[in-house]
Amino acid sequence: MLNRWTTWRTNTDNDWASILFGNSGDLTKRFVDNLSVDFYTDGAIGLPKEYVIEYYVGQEVPDLPNDVNHTQGDVNHPFNNPANWKEVENLKAPGQLSAGQTNHFTFDKVETYAVRMRMKKADGTAGVGLTEITILGSKVPSASSSEISIQVDGKKLEHFNPSKTDYYIPQASKEITATATNNGVVTVVPATSERCDTRHFEGRRRNHPERISHLP
Repeated sequence: MLNRWTTWRTNTDNDWASILFGNSGDLTKRFVDNLSVDFYTDGAIGLPKEYVIEYYVGQEVPDLPNDVNHTQGDVNHPFNNPANWKEVENLKAPGQLSAGQTNHFTFDKVETYAVRMRMKKADGTAGVGLTEITILGSKVPSASSSEISIQVDGKKLEHFNPSKTDYYIPQASKEITATATNNGVVTVVPATSERCDTRHFEGRRRNHPERISHLP
């Protein structure tokens, strides 16, 4: 049996299910432009007759509700203030909601602490039911090519070869920066201990390197 959440006999037309964005128990803002919902129905639970997708716009940074499964029970929580929510814009939704397949919704990107679907139960039913509500993160396009730039003390690294993925730089250098275009990734890794082997950079001996790695 699937896990499910329902509004069974809540006697209100203002039930909602939400996704909160957080890190280690603290709510944090995220950019979001989509929502997917799987509905559950049986003899008493039906699809909503009306719904609105909203995002949190309150000025107050919300705390995590004491009971995330029953946030509406905390009347003083900012999530229960209708003025703190705004309807998403340019919503693209299924022509008809379905309990047999996932319902996908997209809308203009927003930055928020939470997104919710507020629903009204259909006449003749005891409530609305969900088995899953999800938001997908946007995929970063893969870079087919990337230009790498490495600077040592503000000057471009001499004899740079993009096909070479590792460089060792003398500790005497004051500043090492590396950048990549087209979503490329470059990492400057400080050395944590002396190396037993001796390497050379521009003809100088060094035992305290910085390591630069990049993904071509």
